[in-house]
Amino acid sequence: MLWAVAAIIARGQAGIGEFNEEAIESRDILNVTDKIRLEEITDSMKPDGTSPLKVEIKMKNGQTYSEQTSDPLANRGILPFSDYESKFRDCASYAARKIPDKNIDRVAELVGKLEQVNDVTEVIALLS
Repeated sequence: MLWAVAAIIARGQAGIGEFNEEAIESRDILNVTDKIRLEEITDSMKPDGTSPLKVEIKMKNGQTYSEQTSDPLANRGILPFSDYESKFRDCASYAARKIPDKNIDRVAELVGKLEQVNDVTEVIALLS
């Protein structure tokens, strides 16, 4: 969790590129990890094991930015398709075998209208 938060602060994202061998040694993320503390508030723990999440950033000038969610699982899966497509494209760019851009575009197109696709084996073939 600490690394993901640091990557988001340092780079604005936590994709595969922020978790590879090169990133583990990158100063931009490492410098931020040194300034992060994680605290678990067990008295707010729910029966399912989740607890509220709060991110608080204190600036050198004393200003504080804070965000909190009372139920971290409440909004799972409710993202615009474009967010999933961006994540897919990021992951595909790290594939062991280069996937042609036209194939990635076609897969995104097919998945975007999956309810109308008669044969999903095209998706598999495009990624093979």
